[in-house]
Amino acid sequence: EEFLDLMAKEFIDCNYDGESLEAKALLELHRALASRVIRKLWSKSLGFEHVEAILDFASGSGLGSLNIPGGSLCRQQGRLYFSKPSEKCIEQRRLIPGETLEIPEAGIRLVSSLADYPQEIHNKFKTLLLKYESICGNILCTCRRPGDNIPSSTRNWRKLLSFFPA
Repeated sequence: EEFLDLMAKEFIDCNYDGESLEAKALLELHRALASRVIRKLWSKSLGFEHVEAILDFASGSGLGSLNIPGGSLCRQQGRLYFSKPSEKCIEQRRLIPGETLEIPEAGIRLVSSLADYPQEIHNKFKTLLLKYESICGNILCTCRRPGDNIPSSTRNWRKLLSFFPA
């Protein structure tokens, strides 16, 4: 254990610049040592499946991002960039039907419009349809809190709300 910890620490000292490391160098390590390096670089405890996902992600090419517990990884020009989410919360804002709401600190724009759509939409990326007549009160946009969800009034399900920045 001590020897593997020392090897992982030496690799980090030589290859990690405080925010990123070369993906190829990580992948040249024995899988067990590469796993240990990832666990040392990440402040939050990672499960086996997360470490495996990171190593698989590292072997890819081109630009990409991967969300993992406690933050995200970005792959760019052969390097893995480790980023922790900011603790900054957005100011609460009201979404008014028929208007567009800009949230620049989150890098998003919410478009609210009245639409006549007779069919149901399932699994549409970044699209959520609500019946206008079933909304009581205001729709408020704020930071996500644990347990936030939208319950279905007609079926026995709940949609968890989450947002992953691009």
